Amino acid sequence: GLEEDLEKAKKNPSEMVNVLATYFDTVMLGHFHTQNELDIGTGVVMVCGCMKGADEYAFSRLHVGSRPTQVLTYWNEDHGYVGKEIIYLLKVNMWMSFQMFGLKLKSSK
Repeated sequence: GLEEDLEKAKKNPSEMVNVLATYFDTVMLGHFHTQNELDIGTGVVMVCGCMKGADEYAFSRLHVGSRPTQVLTYWNEDHGYVGKEIIYLLKVNMWMSFQMFGLKLKSSK
């Protein structure tokens, strides 16, 4: 069953893909500092971005980062998951994120 398979996956993390493909058609993971989507054969694993975007920890320790994002998904009662959009969030302190990546803000007139 699911509980036994999860215990196996704890001991051997590469087994997690098999667990996901067997028991789930869609999986959403959150609080990652970058967004991604993985095909697991029976559906998708959506890795949601972080509302905060890149910060010093993500950039210097994890070597990942992106603009602040979230995923908006579309579902149909008969067909299940039918699509998604990436929502790019604005930050009050965008200057810090831009500085981290060496980018410059356009001046507004």
